[in-house]
Amino acid sequence: MDQHIATQAGAGLSINSIWRVANEIVAGRLVYLMHGWQLNDSSVLWLIYP
Repeated sequence: MDQHIATQAGAGLSINSIWRVANEIVAGRLVYLMHGWQLNDSSVLWLIYP
């Protein structure tokens, strides 16, 4: 399950790319929080799966 779908289902906060959740934000299904906060790129965990 995509994390933005889990967030919409009430699982809590999630960190997403704006391009990935823009439609949900515009539609009011997600709310943009923590304005001005940025993720430290050195702490990002990338997972690649088939």
